[in-house]
Amino acid sequence: MVRNGDMVVVDGVSEVLKAARENLRRGATQIKIAVRGGTGSCADPLDVVEFTPEEIRAAVQAASDWGTYVLAHVYNNDGIRRAVDNGVKSIEHANLADEETRRHMKDKDVWLSPQVIVYTFIPKGYTEDQANEHRQAYARIDNMFTLAKKIGYTKIAFGSDIITDPETLAYQR
Repeated sequence: MVRNGDMVVVDGVSEVLKAARENLRRGATQIKIAVRGGTGSCADPLDVVEFTPEEIRAAVQAASDWGTYVLAHVYNNDGIRRAVDNGVKSIEHANLADEETRRHMKDKDVWLSPQVIVYTFIPKGYTEDQANEHRQAYARIDNMFTLAKKIGYTKIAFGSDIITDPETLAYQR
């Protein structure tokens, strides 16, 4: 969740509700939660899940009360399923998802926003561990689209993610 152009770390339902509502009052059109940190994170591997079902549902409820939805930044099967099963409407990235999880997303009518452009370069300042996670995510992009085509997954959105600079966005367009 964003505060003043950055993220806010929340723990527990009450903090999730407060952060979501603050962001909505400040003009957010959707709420993005990080069910798993990004490849730029120094503190969490790609296979962890960081929001409880109750925390996800709290964000979903707050967004729903404002007539909008929640999207979740997450790479792995467990995190994707937890997000989808608790009301998230769009999964950002999902590079490591298997076919069963993609079918689950399709069955639940959830959007996929792969944000492919962010994997075409290693961001400046990444440690070697961060760069390795970034490469791991990049290596699964072809599989992501192969599975989408195989199962007829068509709810794929355009996205650029937070690490993209204005020049890259211009190139992407």
